[in-house]
Amino acid sequence: MTSVDLDPRSARALFLAAHHAAWSGAYFQRVMLVAQLAQHPDDAVAAYRDRLFAALKQEGAAVGPLVVLADTIARAHGLDLPPRPAVPAAWEPWSRALRQGLWGRVDLKKPDAAPLPFGWELGMLRTTLAVLVTLIEIQNAGVDKLHGIVAGIHDLGDGTERWTTAVLQLRKLPQAALFVDDYKPLKAELQRLARSQITPGDGAALTELDRGARRLLVAMAGMERQATRALPAVA
Repeated sequence: MTSVDLDPRSARALFLAAHHAAWSGAYFQRVMLVAQLAQHPDDAVAAYRDRLFAALKQEGAAVGPLVVLADTIARAHGLDLPPRPAVPAAWEPWSRALRQGLWGRVDLKKPDAAPLPFGWELGMLRTTLAVLVTLIEIQNAGVDKLHGIVAGIHDLGDGTERWTTAVLQLRKLPQAALFVDDYKPLKAELQRLARSQITPGDGAALTELDRGARRLLVAMAGMERQATRALPAVA
């Protein structure tokens, strides 16, 4: 899907701009986690770091077009954004400006605007899950990331509540009936993971959290594809 294929004011464009701006954060935040391991002396940690860096290098090639599409749609609405992010530190101010700018261009009380918060919260939940998986991997490699894991679990709970609100608004669009019911099992699994209790040395709980997060990442990627197909590309 390129910017020439859709009306920037369409439901699909709003969804994609919000989702891609949020979801791209998974890449940039995980690049930052790799950078924190740059000087780690442990061989096992260094080996994991190198594998993750190689995987992220490939992932970056796929993230770039998502950022370009979100940025192009937002600028078509007349937004003056910071430059598109190429390094982790640039993602947060760019995505924040995009979100605030697009939210200010629409009436969020109207159903036509519902794809914006729905897309954003879906993308942020996917980002939280992806970062959680990486933090668990780093923890298992021997670096203490328990605080970050616990914070991520908390973010899942808050994000699920915000996504629920966005889904209720999205249901007013007739096209949403094609995919929005798939949200229910995802919500149940997100709530289950948000109740996870992780303590030092509890490998079984970490493993269960990791498996659940990976399952949700696959399922929520499917939700993104379904929404992209269902939402109209013209306003």
